Amino acid sequence: MPTNEPAIDRTQQIQALTREYSRYSRSAGGLSAVGGGLACLISYVAGASLPMTPALRIALVGLPLLWLIAKEWMASHYYQSFGRVQELTTPTERRFHASLVAFTALLSLVIVAEALVRFAPLGERPWSSQVAGYTAVVTILPIVVWRWLRTPLDFVVGVFLLCQAALVLGGRSYGYDLGTAVFPIASLALIAAGLRDHQRFLRLREELRAIIGAGRAPE
Repeated sequence: MPTNEPAIDRTQQIQALTREYSRYSRSAGGLSAVGGGLACLISYVAGASLPMTPALRIALVGLPLLWLIAKEWMASHYYQSFGRVQELTTPTERRFHASLVAFTALLSLVIVAEALVRFAPLGERPWSSQVAGYTAVVTILPIVVWRWLRTPLDFVVGVFLLCQAALVLGGRSYGYDLGTAVFPIASLALIAAGLRDHQRFLRLREELRAIIGAGRAPE
């Protein structure tokens, strides 16, 4: 008696591959995660160890922007080269991400409000380019968290890179101490996760190519 079990197995295989593939639209960074971890380590060590020359200041301010651009490009043009498939998030994941955005927005609001009170026209002190640059980066931080920093490790690394850029624009940088030790640890964890996800993607890519080559890709 004929059975449709092979067709069912093939459909389940394709569904599983599609779910795995969709992770690279959001939670799996692959090589871009490796780049983010390396950028965080470079920013942390350079900011704490090297004299703050104009060239170093430009580099530290530009690092988060370069990482975010690379992150989006890798997701769209490399990891989702077979077509865009958006990862579905669970209610728990959405609530957690919303809490990160809300927390960041609250801190940004406090910092910006303090600046507005201290500096003209409400305060007595005049604005400087350093204060304006610092405040501008802090202002956009919640937007960046909402749009691009979708996992806990992305959040820690991305917020550090942006806060480092804000401090550098304000004439300072993070130093070596217990309070900042979490950042290199998060960097190493993000690098490890990125390498793992990239290896998984290489295997996934071969499976997808085999399905497409056999003419069994989903419609």
